[in-house]
Amino acid sequence: MTETKYLFFDIDGTLAEWRSSVTEKDLSTKGYFSSLNPTELISIVPDLSKQKGFELFVLSSYKPEDIYACSDKELWCNKHVPLIKPLHRLFVPHIMSKSEYVKSIFGKQLDKNMILVDDYTLNLNAWANAGGKAIKWLNGLNGTKGTWKGEKAGRIEELHKILDTSHGREEKHIIPVKNYKYRRV
Repeated sequence: MTETKYLFFDIDGTLAEWRSSVTEKDLSTKGYFSSLNPTELISIVPDLSKQKGFELFVLSSYKPEDIYACSDKELWCNKHVPLIKPLHRLFVPHIMSKSEYVKSIFGKQLDKNMILVDDYTLNLNAWANAGGKAIKWLNGLNGTKGTWKGEKAGRIEELHKILDTSHGREEKHIIPVKNYKYRRV
């Protein structure tokens, strides 16, 4: 029997675009998060939702003072990743780490079957240090300082390979991240 893998996807900069020119005022404006364009990463959700042994989650931080953030992110999920069940959409107050939040929800320590796909190294380090598996999503804006030493993916096929869900996919079907130059460190 296969163990269930719990796959947690960040939204901002991972499932959805990150706007590098964003201001604090933008972040607290109604409609900001719901207007973000999805990235090519959302194309993995239907495939993984059909595979046995995967439970898919959204795990996204918000600032409690941004009163529209959670409802906007929920609207974004309804539109772009409806296959991720509403009860699997977890919004974490930014004052708490994602790993601590998930430990409190699941009532147990993280393990290798609890996988975070995120673009932010601080989240990934906290997750890995708590016992989970962390994968950095390279979005074309991040991954330039070499601070993340763990697994990375910037293309769907790379993520499938790390998750061991490739099942014979061919490289020619990959949609690369726009304007990202791949470098091996």
